[in-house]
Order: sequence, then C-alpha cells, then structure tokens
Amino acid sequence: MQRMAQKEMEDLQRWKEANKVPHVNLNPERLGGDVTLAEARQKQYTDQRFSKVQKKLRKEELDKRRRQEEEEKLQKMKNEKRELAEYLEERSRQEEQRRREKHRQDHLRKTESFLQSFESRGSGPLASSSATHTSSRSDTVASKQREAKSVREVQQEHRRVNSAFLDKLEGRGRGS
Repeated sequence: MQRMAQKEMEDLQRWKEANKVPHVNLNPERLGGDVTLAEARQKQYTDQRFSKVQKKLRKEELDKRRRQEEEEKLQKMKNEKRELAEYLEERSRQEEQRRREKHRQDHLRKTESFLQSFESRGSGPLASSSATHTSSRSDTVASKQREAKSVREVQQEHRRVNSAFLDKLEGRGRGS
C-alpha cells in the first residue's frame, strides 16, 4: 500500500510539472492613461461643477413640468365648472320657458272661460264690460312685464354668481 501511495505521489508531481503555468512576460506600460495629475484634478473639478449645474437644470425642469401639470389640471377643472354652469343655465332657461308656456296656456284658458262666461251672461251693460275687459288686459300685460323682469333678474344673478366663481378660481390659479 505504501508503494502504491508513493507511486501516486510521484505521478502527481510529474503531472504538476507537466501542467505548470508558464511564466507571463508582458512589456511594461504606463498605467492611468496619458493624463497628468493636474489635468485629472482639473477634469474632476469641472465635472463636479457641471454636475451641480445639471442637477439644478433637472430640478428646474421637474418644477416646470409640475407647474404645467397643475395648470392643466386647473384648466380642466375650470372647463368642467364652466360646462356645468352652462348646463345649469340652459336647464333653468328651459324650465323657465316651460313654466312660461304653461302659464300662457293657463292664462289663455282662463281668459277664454272668462269671455265665455261673460258672453253667456250678456245681461250687463256694454260699456262696463269693455272697461272691465280693458282693465283685465292691462293687468295681464303688467303681470307679463313683471314676470319677464323677474326672470331677467334671476338670469343676471346666475351669471354674476357664475362669473364670480370663475374669477375666484382663476385668481387662485394665478396666485399659486
């Protein structure tokens, strides 16, 4: 067994010598490039200085982008509010028109029934009936004028409130 172990050891030594790494022979060369120490330090200094400027420019760009996004968001809100105000104004205008139409039909129906009842009576003096009829018409005209005036006042109030709201939004947007 010892002979066998010794033989394996000799084989191992022969194999190591046969597979020995050859000597590496490189020509010497200067490391660090062709830049002197002063030039390298100058390059580091300028890179550092420009990195501050680039960082500042990036920050300004991000701030500009953020402000633009806020402005777009504010403009979108304004447009939504304006559309809502226009929709509500149109809705109130339609509602007012329906109310007027209903009132007009109701007024015509009552006037017609009044005239029919007046004609069916027919026993009163003619002069007093025309005076009553004229008075009724003047009351109706005055009533319509008051109604139109109140509708205009309501619409003007709506417009004033809406424009004040939009002005307030725009003022807040400019302030930020």
